[in-house]
Amino acid sequence: MAKKPDGKPASVERVSFTRPAAERIGKAVRQVEAGDRDLGPIEWGPRGGAASGKVFRVATATGAWSVDSPKEVTFYGITSTPNTVTVINKLVSLPAPRSTATSRIVNIAKDGPQWYLVSFQMATATAVLSGMTQTMTFVGTGATQTITFFSASNTQAITYASPGSDVSVLTDLSASLNTADCTITVNKTTASFRIVGQTQTATTVSVSGTQTATVISMPGTQTAVITTGTYTATYITLEL
Repeated sequence: MAKKPDGKPASVERVSFTRPAAERIGKAVRQVEAGDRDLGPIEWGPRGGAASGKVFRVATATGAWSVDSPKEVTFYGITSTPNTVTVINKLVSLPAPRSTATSRIVNIAKDGPQWYLVSFQMATATAVLSGMTQTMTFVGTGATQTITFFSASNTQAITYASPGSDVSVLTDLSASLNTADCTITVNKTTASFRIVGQTQTATTVSVSGTQTATVISMPGTQTAVITTGTYTATYITLEL
């Protein structure tokens, strides 16, 4: 026997609907049939928390999502419409995925009439960390200069005499007789010569045999820190 919501017997009188009312009822039935079958049944009277139906859903969201802003998300795995709902983000600002065509998996829950974001998809990445470092001193290229020098193979020794003292040497002698007074005039010619002294040795250099070298200026040194021990760590990131 049919009963009212309060449990009392209900009358079995025939109920008539207008055409618009029947169409609205039919549309509501079709939406329920195509929607979430896990929702609780329609009940009359107060509903407790245990009878509130499913309030947790998995969905997908695209683009960036800032705090306290709404976003329309799509129920995961539901292709029939309506399969979207507006959700408020109360957690943290989420950046857009790296690819504009990529969606992010999110978990949402319903509190009263409003849906809220409760968690979102995370990713892991690997970081390389340094466990030990050393300092190395090196010379920068700006602290060098080029010098020119003569190699030993392009030199040779020569011997020469050192100059001695000058001496005067008689080179010509002549005499003439004056018969008038019986005198004799003697004419002489001398030349100055330098006596050769001791021999000495000197080293000559062939200019065509020069060579170049790069020298380092020590005040131009620099230091660098070298990593000698590394280890890896995995951390969680918001990026997909």
